[in-house]
Order: sequence, then structure tokens, then C-alpha cells
Amino acid sequence: MVALKGSDGLGNRLALRVPAPASGTLHHKNNILHLIGSSTEGYIRFGVCELAVLEETQARAMVGMPVTRAWSDVHGTDMYKLQILTHIIPRKPLFGPEKLKLDLSLRTLRHHRIVLEYLPKKLEDFDTTANLVCALRDASLGCHGAKMLHCDISIGNIMQKRVDGHIQGYLIDWDLSLDMSLSKKVAAHAERSTGTWQFTAVRLLEEPEDEDPPIQDRIDDVESFFHVATWMALRYTSHSMSGSHLTAALDGNFDASYRDLTTDQTYITEVRRLNMETGYLIRKAKFSNPGMSAVLGGMLRMLRERYTDPEEPSVEDRLGDVEERVTEWQKALTRKDDALRILDDPQWLPNLLGTLLGNESIGWATKGERKVNTIVTLTQ
Repeated sequence: MVALKGSDGLGNRLALRVPAPASGTLHHKNNILHLIGSSTEGYIRFGVCELAVLEETQARAMVGMPVTRAWSDVHGTDMYKLQILTHIIPRKPLFGPEKLKLDLSLRTLRHHRIVLEYLPKKLEDFDTTANLVCALRDASLGCHGAKMLHCDISIGNIMQKRVDGHIQGYLIDWDLSLDMSLSKKVAAHAERSTGTWQFTAVRLLEEPEDEDPPIQDRIDDVESFFHVATWMALRYTSHSMSGSHLTAALDGNFDASYRDLTTDQTYITEVRRLNMETGYLIRKAKFSNPGMSAVLGGMLRMLRERYTDPEEPSVEDRLGDVEERVTEWQKALTRKDDALRILDDPQWLPNLLGTLLGNESIGWATKGERKVNTIVTLTQ
């Protein structure tokens, strides 16, 4: 069986079903894609970067990247100017009623189809927390080994399957990716601030302090992995939060937003930034599995430094113990610089997750089974 994954860029899955004999085959001949096989589904995709990323990573047999079986541009079509949903606006909350209208923008996209290897399980289909972290580790290897910014790390874009008895994770949907070799000047004018609202880095969703929008970077993808891990842990692992408390916490951290009436732009509220700065949400949850706590704590320890702003001692402060205050300020600056340098290392996240998985003293088996936590219906 061949599984095709994709969408039309509008959030719709456009499917074509091809009747075929029980034993299916796939052909890519004369630059025309022919699909023959039982239960074969095709989804139209729009994008240019994705195919280039998949071809390049497949040549290097990279962990965390799916194998491309076949591909082809759709014949008789040119580049399209399509009106599509801008991902920076929340398309739909992960639960509860839709709160905001969707904004539209024009993007030039290319119409093509890609056939990937069969990936039978979504990220949510994990059976133990250790296997969840395995899938995240492999996806992070694929992300940072591709030398591209993925720009849409989310629970829907990480798949998994079991190979020789072990879970392997795969990062898919590279159609929003950004070439890191582009200069900042070029990147600033590219179609970038994209991603799934609930898992996009905080700084990309906040109201900017100046007119220049933030430029997406590698650490933004790392932060997205943290938000994915936090969501998965809250929804599907054992912790102390009740249904109503959990629902409110998820809504506040992942969906809450406001619209500026002057600019008509939508921004994230302060809740997620405060949780990043203080670690309150993951502390309050009191996760039962030590491995999950270690993963989230290890990631947050570095990522929280993105949102610290060490202030130089004021004149009033200098009237006290000047030397001590200046020393603390300098230490805070150094700590932030060190953290940002570490986070920019493409091997940091997969190495962290791999080290924690290999630590037998952590106790991964302790309440490590998948558990669907109850959420309640939100009302407007």
C-alpha cells in the first residue's frame, strides 16, 4: 500500500482514488506519475521547497526523513497565484469553538504531487512516553540535518512507524520550509512567519516592538519541538491536572490570542511567554513519568533564556552593592549568550533527547503508558 500525504494549501485534502488490483504497483515514467494500487489515495500539494528537501535528504539517507517514492509536477499547469490561509493566524483551536476569523494572503505556489513511503502512525499514536520521545528525537534529527528551517513543526507533521521492533519518527510537510543559506535581508522579504499557531515560537506571534518582523531562525524550530512535547505530555501522559484545569491551561498556553483593533493583526497573549520564562505550566502539571519531566525540563532550561532580558543596574541600584549587582547582571548576560549558542547547534536537541533516553536511572517505565486525559467543552 502506498500512502500519499498532503493538502491543497487551503487546509483541504483533495483526494483521488484509483481502482486497482490487490497487488499494487507504482510507476514514475516519462516524468508522468502513474498510481496503481489498492486503497491508494492521492493528495494534491502546492509548494516548491518540499521536493528539493526530500530529494537532498534521501540522497544522504537521513534519519527522521521519509523516503520519496515518486513525484511529478501537474502537467498543463503553471505557477499559481492562490488565495490561501495565512498560517500565522490561528486556523482553528485544537479544541473548543473557533474564536477568530481567518486572514487570507496571496502566495505563488507550484502544483505538484509527491508519493512518500507508508507511515502508518501519527505522533499521537505512541504507546509509551519513551517511544514518544524517540519519535521526537528522530524528527529533530531530520529537521536540523536538512539544513533548512522547517517552519511548521507540529503534532500533525511528525509521523512514526515501527522498524525492526523500534519506533522511528519522521518529519513531513516541508512545503513551508525556508533555505537557511538565504541572507537575512532576503529572508525578511520571503513568505516566512508561517507555522501552526499552537506550536509556533512565542517571539514570532508577539506584537512586534518595531516595524520589522522577526526573522525565523533555527531556534524557532527547536522551540516548536518544545511546544509539541508539552502539548503531547499534557494530553496523553499521566499528570496531576484535572479535566477543567487542563482544558483552561491548554487554551491559555496554546490558543489564547487577541486582535489589535488598530492594525487588525492577531497576536499571542502573555501566557505562553510567562510559561516559557518561569516554567510554571510544566511545574504545575507534576508529570508522573520522570522521563517526560526530564525532557521538558532539559529543553526549557535553555529555551527560557530566549525570553530573559537582563537589565543593567540602574543609578539607584548602584547606590547599593554596586559590584555584586553588576556581577549578577554580567552573569545573566553570559548565561543567555551561552544558551543561544547551544540552541543554535543542530545536534543539541537530538543529543539531549538521545542522552535522556539512554539514561536507565531516569525511570522511563514509571507510569509511562499513553493516557488520554479528559478535556471539557469550552463555551464562548
